[in-house]
Amino acid sequence: MNKVVLSIITVCMLAMANAQEVKKIAEFDVKFGAKAGLNLATVTGNTSGASILVGIHFGSMAEVSINEHIAIQPEVLFSMQGSSWSKKGNTQLNYILLPIIGKYYIIENLSLESGPHLGVLLSANDGGENIKKHISSTDIGFNIGAGYKLDNKINFGIRYSIGLTNINNNGNSKINNTVLQLSIGYFFM
Repeated sequence: MNKVVLSIITVCMLAMANAQEVKKIAEFDVKFGAKAGLNLATVTGNTSGASILVGIHFGSMAEVSINEHIAIQPEVLFSMQGSSWSKKGNTQLNYILLPIIGKYYIIENLSLESGPHLGVLLSANDGGENIKKHISSTDIGFNIGAGYKLDNKINFGIRYSIGLTNINNNGNSKINNTVLQLSIGYFFM
């Protein structure tokens, strides 16, 4: 798993380094950057006793400005999700997330954001036991949030993500991911 994550991060960073030479693509203003932050995750559905699991997320992003108020922000993120349980410890689900976020700037530098994501499961552990075969290999979700960019290219974001697909492969119980993400990022150009 570590080799897969390291390979994906390396490819993303190389792509960002090469892309810094290109500022405009097809007349759209494009910015490339990186972000990282805190995840407050849990699972919902046919569960009881689930509480918040603290994790992290990090990865790369690009912002494609369509006009003064509208932009699209595709991202590639590593995201630690799952849940904490009062009696049995933690269930940790590690994903590569591919969100495509639509941004609407309500005023300069302040945006409202929403859009879908595809999550690809990298690993799943419950109290140290590998449970990957019991968890769906993909997760589709929807995100809503807000962001603020400073003039020095640093940006902050808050995003709530709710899983739309059942991640439980074991039985009839329906279980969905939910995550609150708090992020800080930097646009290189």
